Amino acid sequence: MVSKRLSQAIGVLFKVRRELAEIMRDVLRGGDMIFVVAVMLSPLLLQNHVDATGPGVCPPSCHCTAGSTVVVSCLGVGRVPVPLPPSTVVLDLDHNHISLLTNASFSRGPPLRRLEELSLQDNGLLHVEAGAMASLTELRVLRLGRNHLSSLPARVFAANRKLTVLDVHANYFAVLPDAVLRQLHSLTVLNVSFNHLTSPRLGPGFRYLTQLSSIDLSGQ
Repeated sequence: MVSKRLSQAIGVLFKVRRELAEIMRDVLRGGDMIFVVAVMLSPLLLQNHVDATGPGVCPPSCHCTAGSTVVVSCLGVGRVPVPLPPSTVVLDLDHNHISLLTNASFSRGPPLRRLEELSLQDNGLLHVEAGAMASLTELRVLRLGRNHLSSLPARVFAANRKLTVLDVHANYFAVLPDAVLRQLHSLTVLNVSFNHLTSPRLGPGFRYLTQLSSIDLSGQ
């Protein structure tokens, strides 16, 4: 039965190929070279589009754009969706229901070795495990604002040496995440506004922030 269906499929393919060849000959006689070039290039253009946007690895709950900077935005998810395009540079997960970032959240699918900006605002995020960000070595901007975080593991950003912007505004921090900051030697912007800080005192971890140019402590 399978052999019969396979033979029929091959026959159809050969018929389509013959008809396409006849169309091409007719077009060539008419001198419409632009059409011929378009027909010949269309598979290549389609392949380039597939490679750039990665629709084969873009989750149905997400929108993946093409171009030199691949931007992925997702809605209606309860955890980091997989698989995501490996070429993702910006990942927007704002306004979802991701309450937990585990050590496997960003390692269940293809590694995101080009990811530079990650936003997880307005998720009801309660906890981030120590190794959650370990695979995101190119991360430069991280936005965790308007969640329910009250602490972060001391070495959660040990692998994120290029991080320059950390935004944890409107969470439930009672003290500044001093131990966390020891890892962030490249940090230039820190936003801890509208938390529940009992003291604005800067701990010894701040001495490692030699590049820090802006810190927002407003709204306490």
